[in-house]
Amino acid sequence: MKAIYYFIISLIIIGLGLGLGLGLGLKNNSNNSMKEKNYEDKIVVCFYGVVSRSIKYTHKRVKKTIIDCLKTQYDVDVYVFNNNVENNYIDGIKQNNNDVKLLKSDFFEEIKQSEIDKDIKSKNIDMSFFRSDYGMDARTNAIRHMYIEEQVGKFLEKNIKKYSRAIVCCADFWLINNINLQEIKNCINNTSSVYIPPNSENYPGRGYVDSFYFGSLLPVIKILKRYSIIDEIIENDDDFEYMLKKTFDKYNIRKLNSEITFLKIRSDKRIWTPYDIEDDTIQSIRNEINNIT
Repeated sequence: MKAIYYFIISLIIIGLGLGLGLGLGLKNNSNNSMKEKNYEDKIVVCFYGVVSRSIKYTHKRVKKTIIDCLKTQYDVDVYVFNNNVENNYIDGIKQNNNDVKLLKSDFFEEIKQSEIDKDIKSKNIDMSFFRSDYGMDARTNAIRHMYIEEQVGKFLEKNIKKYSRAIVCCADFWLINNINLQEIKNCINNTSSVYIPPNSENYPGRGYVDSFYFGSLLPVIKILKRYSIIDEIIENDDDFEYMLKKTFDKYNIRKLNSEITFLKIRSDKRIWTPYDIEDDTIQSIRNEINNIT
């Protein structure tokens, strides 16, 4: 009987030891998880637009110059919002929406362009206020662009406690240089400023360069959600870029010039940029995209 008694006591002691060890293990894992997901280390990169337009030319470049660069110091998620044009033509090229899958993402949303147009029509927006040299296609595309940016803003609103900073980039951008990690660091807890690319003498708009923004989530969300306040920022003979400037002014957000310079790649492989970039650089990029089929 004594032997059985000691055997039972031994089992109880071992069980307590294992339980304590597992408990400590769980606590350590929890601490590690919290450390890995520290708020200040969490950044989201958002790509948007008619993603099929140029993503087969740009996806490797944005991965290198934005995503991989950020991952050297931060925990990065990627979000994509796609305007699905349903195999219509852009830049004379029939779109293949399957190209959207080339850009790997953690979160993906899309809407058909026909649904965007229904929403725009329901708002009864007076497009006559746009600059007189804007054709109807240019005016409609500007409003669509704001609608899509608004959806990105809504995603960020839902996740405002998850990420400390957001980088928002139109999917047809080709960045010439890597994103500046010091600029990313400067954004933390800065609720009064947003980085955008610098203006250029060659830039056609009277306002600010659009389609690339980064900063803390609160001011970036305000900049993105222009569609819902369009009646407050549209004025006679305005252009799309000036409406962006008015939004900065409305919310008293300071524009910070990033070191980023970029090209836009069209679906037919044409290149557009507002910056004076060396011919050799342009030709090198042209050669690279021409080799992509």
